[in-house]
Amino acid sequence: MKQRDSFIKKVSQIWFNIQGFLFPQGRPKKGEERIKNPTRLERQQSITVDEMLEDLPEELVETKKQLEVPAEKIK
Repeated sequence: MKQRDSFIKKVSQIWFNIQGFLFPQGRPKKGEERIKNPTRLERQQSITVDEMLEDLPEELVETKKQLEVPAEKIK
């Protein structure tokens, strides 16, 4: 039983070390540079108009101005 627990503990420690390497969180260490994903504007500099249109989100988001106002409130 103790061997099994120590094995599980070692495997979990290795797994957390791998996760920390693959998915770093928090403030970078001194001298460490993080790779940033390019923003939509940065990507658009090197793609065509058709690709830009495909990149846009398809779902609509309603704002307060776009919501229908009941006729009673307009009068």
